[in-house]
Parts: sequence; structure tokens; C-alpha cells
Amino acid sequence: MANVEFELETGIPASELLKAATDFTDHRPVLWPTIHRPVYRVHAVDATTAEVTEGSRFLGVIWARERYDWSGSSGVRATVVDSNCFQPGGTWELTALERDGQTIVTVRSSRRARGIRGRILGSMLTLAGRSILSSNLRRTLEILGDGGAPRPVAIPGSDGGRRT
Repeated sequence: MANVEFELETGIPASELLKAATDFTDHRPVLWPTIHRPVYRVHAVDATTAEVTEGSRFLGVIWARERYDWSGSSGVRATVVDSNCFQPGGTWELTALERDGQTIVTVRSSRRARGIRGRILGSMLTLAGRSILSSNLRRTLEILGDGGAPRPVAIPGSDGGRRT
């Protein structure tokens, strides 16, 4: 299992970041540039949930159909429904809380590999997931107007941000 957790600090208001995280329009791949537009498909959206297929160009193309939920006030959580590289039930969560004029963004990802692509990706996430995922989030923050400053995060039982 690949578990990754990190925090970033940004000047982007929490509400703006969460709006971007729950933007399931055709503009989403612009806000989140790792999304491979040909794979992006919205299946359903309502006031606090969505079911969406997203993917990236990696090892060919990886994709996951996920159920997003943002019924909580401070974040959004995506749960894998189906994927060519992750088992159903894996999660990705982003929370954004304002503190002292800044927004503290916390990302938690917990995925179980499926197939050879999943095992390769899971190994990469275990070894360098914090760096890869925080870099991807910084790209979105730059698009929203702020590059985001990394913050150390203490993860109980962790080894430098890696959990297995």
C-alpha cells in the first residue's frame, strides 16, 4: 500500500482552493494539469458529490474512476471506484484550513496497487510520493496565483513522510 501525506502553506484562500478541487467543468484539466484531457469524464455531479474518471499520461495512460465527496466544510475526499492501476476503496483527500492569514493544505493519499502499472506507480509513490504529489499541487497553486511553500508535517509512525 502506498500512503503519502504532506502539507503546503499558500496565500490562496481555502475557499478558492476547494472550489478548484471541486470544479468538474471542462476547465478542470487546466487547473489540474496532470489530468490527461482525453481520459477526463464526468459521470455525475450534485451539490456535494461527483463521480469522475481522471487519468494521467504515465506508463501509457493510468486512470481511476473516483467518487468525490466535499460534504465536509474543509476538504474533499475521492474514493476509487475502478481503476487500471489502483484497487477500489483507495482514497485521496485534500483539506484546506486558514490560519494566520495563510491556508494550510494537507493531502493524504492511500492507494493499493492493481496490476503491473499499479505496482510500479505504488513503488514510486512509496519512495517519492511526497515530492511528486506536492510538486503537482504546487503547479495548481501557481495556476491559482501562488506557488505554495512546503511545510514539514509530522506523521506518526512515518519514515520521512513515507508509510508502508
